[in-house]
Amino acid sequence: MVLGVVALSIVVAPLLATRVGIPGVIAEFLVGFIIGPYGLGLIRNEYEWLSFIGALGLVFLMFLAGLESDPEIIREDFKAIILVGAASFILPLTVGLAFALSTSLYSFVEAMLLAFLFSAGSAGVLIPILRRYADRRLVHIMIGGAIVDEVLSLLGMALIVSIFTPLIPGFPLPLQISPWGVALFVGEILIFLVIVRLLPKGIEKVIKKVGEKRVEEFEVRLTILLMLALVVVAEVLSFHAVIGAFLAGLALREAATVNPEFYDIVYPKITTIGYGLLIPVFFFTIGLKANITGLEAEALAAIALALALGLAFASKLAGGYVASIAAKLKRRDSIGVGFAMNVRLSVGIAIAEVGLSSRLIASNTYTLFVVISVVTTLVAALGLSRFMKVKPAVTEPEEELFICVLRGLKVELEDVDDTLHELLQMASRRRLTCDDIPVLNIKEKVSNREITLLLIREAVSRNLIEIKGNMILVTPKGEKFLRERGGGGGEGELTS
Repeated sequence: MVLGVVALSIVVAPLLATRVGIPGVIAEFLVGFIIGPYGLGLIRNEYEWLSFIGALGLVFLMFLAGLESDPEIIREDFKAIILVGAASFILPLTVGLAFALSTSLYSFVEAMLLAFLFSAGSAGVLIPILRRYADRRLVHIMIGGAIVDEVLSLLGMALIVSIFTPLIPGFPLPLQISPWGVALFVGEILIFLVIVRLLPKGIEKVIKKVGEKRVEEFEVRLTILLMLALVVVAEVLSFHAVIGAFLAGLALREAATVNPEFYDIVYPKITTIGYGLLIPVFFFTIGLKANITGLEAEALAAIALALALGLAFASKLAGGYVASIAAKLKRRDSIGVGFAMNVRLSVGIAIAEVGLSSRLIASNTYTLFVVISVVTTLVAALGLSRFMKVKPAVTEPEEELFICVLRGLKVELEDVDDTLHELLQMASRRRLTCDDIPVLNIKEKVSNREITLLLIREAVSRNLIEIKGNMILVTPKGEKFLRERGGGGGEGELTS
């Protein structure tokens, strides 16, 4: 019964979200809250298997957050992104700390974690929200700024968790500073740097050694092993699993620069596991735990919540806006950047989960963190879609298709299937991108050596290939198409 309700909820929630125009993860949280113990009471938060899947979902969420933190985005518009990231981190951090310390509701540690919640960014949640907007530079500045805030806020949270430990077992107030905390924090950073240095070559050696054995889904298994290994390292060093998962994602992203084929194979499959099951269940369980009615019952806590929401949103908006104006963006675009910087859902909830599980924050403070994360992200998403009215690009898969079509010219095909076979062979043998299209030579079947609108559209419409970002990937149906046609096709090649 419970399993069926959970499964139905995580399927229906994103469908409702697309109709309303909000991120799917927020819908999953809201459904969990509505049917949970503090809503309609249809499901209680007492099932160990559900908590386990939710905890694994958090690990995958933070792993994917690191994996999606592409340093190339920051390098593309370095000055503007650093300006936006720094301003939308420092101003909310200062405002959040001042607000928390000015009240008698929070301990010093809770105040510090609230400050990092104010300054948090969430690139993983922001990327799908921005996917339909056409201004490529503006989108990259928004994502780059979010990556900067994401990394800094998580490192800040890690530092707080590592240096403050409970004085006695049980609930931790008052707290004392652990003399080993800073040393452990620096030690994990050093371990991480060593791993980042060694991981790319290590992956390459393992893949080469496995070689022709063709172990089924070996790359995915290796990735999950690496992720869990760093999670264990983080736990051993008295950090939270969230930090290990995030660092594992960053390390694997760095490995992609040495072995892009490995990343291209792993990323779509890991995202399917994460966003297809584990992460939706995680946000559903967060909804089950959110006791919002408890905040409303206490007048002072309700006032503090309203103030915190306003200050968290306004400080991010102001920081993003001022920095964008300094980077010479238009006023309207600068407001959009301020809205985008308020997307903090995944990192905000991660801070709440770590604080609660580490016994550093009280349950009411946990709910406050969750509500701030959800509401500010919701307002930001609605603001970007309605207030900004940014000219939408062609919707997926048309958006990615359009990138390729721009590079295509006229086509003269004698046998579409034969030519598609050549394209799929090339895409399956090596990393094929849209940038390769102008110099593809498929047995001279395509005039001027260009893939055309007809060929690309045909392959996409038949679900033989999918285009993710700039990558052309063969789908399972495309692999079946190749097997059925056998190895009779010739060798496509790149020409200059």
